[in-house]
Amino acid sequence: NFLRCLGNQLAHKERYLHRAAEKTKKLVLDRAEAESAAASAALGGLLSASYPNGSHALDQLNRTRIVERLIALTDDASLGRHFDQLYARLILQGPHLTKI
Repeated sequence: NFLRCLGNQLAHKERYLHRAAEKTKKLVLDRAEAESAAASAALGGLLSASYPNGSHALDQLNRTRIVERLIALTDDASLGRHFDQLYARLILQGPHLTKI
């Protein structure tokens, strides 16, 4: 629920919690830039979200490119693990998961 709320609030400036969501996004990305381990942890949390479309759709919902930025900041070894997880979720479970 938290990630879905974050994504929805980031999507439009008129939303009630948009400023809080922007601050949260900035804190996560600042920490990820400072430590690649934090980037990996944040990416893992986003990709393992349990709502039906997963957080890989977060960037599509709000056009902020959080997942894209975290991928760029994650070290190669961790990125391989996250890629396997994302591959299993998107490809092996079917393309219907990518629809929003």
